[in-house]
Amino acid sequence: MGNGIAVSKLGFRFDQMNILMIGDPSGNDDECMKKMGCQLSTSLGAIPKTNVWFAGVKEVLVNPKAFGTPEIIHYIAGPSWRSFVFTRLLKMRTGSKGTKTVVSFIHPQWSYLASLAFRLLIPDVAVVQSFRWKVYCSHLNLRIWDRPIVGVDLERFRPVAPIEKQRIRNEFKFPKNKKVALHVGHLNRGRNLLFMENLVKMDLLPVVIGSTAVQADDELIRSLETAGVIVIHEYIENIEKYYQAADCYVFPTIDPRSCSQIPMSIVEAMSCGLPVVSTRFEGLPLFFPDGYPGITYVDDLDILSEKVHEALSISAKPEPEKLTCFDWRNIAVELRDLYVEILRNE
Repeated sequence: MGNGIAVSKLGFRFDQMNILMIGDPSGNDDECMKKMGCQLSTSLGAIPKTNVWFAGVKEVLVNPKAFGTPEIIHYIAGPSWRSFVFTRLLKMRTGSKGTKTVVSFIHPQWSYLASLAFRLLIPDVAVVQSFRWKVYCSHLNLRIWDRPIVGVDLERFRPVAPIEKQRIRNEFKFPKNKKVALHVGHLNRGRNLLFMENLVKMDLLPVVIGSTAVQADDELIRSLETAGVIVIHEYIENIEKYYQAADCYVFPTIDPRSCSQIPMSIVEAMSCGLPVVSTRFEGLPLFFPDGYPGITYVDDLDILSEKVHEALSISAKPEPEKLTCFDWRNIAVELRDLYVEILRNE
């Protein structure tokens, strides 16, 4: 920028930016895309000379004048065919000719219609979170951004000293003679949560915390509880305390439709110093390659229990200081740099 103010050919001033983030700001933020929208909009808004609106599609379409003229429209959720249609529609309603559009491939709901809408209504940038979608998007004429967009508050989600861990465990009335294996996410069968019943047989205490943002499977809950799994299905404001009380984190999910490309719970668990045992789910190997400290992958669910036992018996744990790229504030700074870059290229 030099000493002056950078101005694009379309008149955009890069010392001031208006950003419209599209997602679901309603209800509790105990679901990945809800939390991501809230955290990113807050972190971006904290950057000087950055105006951010976080809103739903309907809210913007009903009252477009309330959102000014954004230089950037970033669709957080999905994508599905609706994401591309709504992104283009919102640009027509609130943007200008030079407004740039960004679509995050966080939890793709793909179909022939989604593929068609993507190719006809190509955004300026695709934020991808896995090798698979990086390759898919590389065949089209758009910018690909493959850095983390699922983040964590490293000051809130942090390891605690053994004496503090025991205090929290006492608060939750967890037995002192059992190791706690935790899972946080939607209470549905697509998450493969029946696996947690196997951990009861290993004399562990499995704890599953379910999001309130998605309809729970009551039959699944009954099965887990009957087997001895502790199931918590309520909004927990201080969810980090459950990570801090646990001894390991277990992610048995295989179905890509059942979770975001990068499970936020795994990032939160690692930032609390928990060893993670996981399937090689979607985008995880992109950011946590084999050998990354603190995470163990299994390619065969038959050995998942064995790997959980190993994770509890060895001292290798995550190194939270390596997770700075997942800090919400750092993600926001990199995103804003991306926005500036694509506007400059105009």
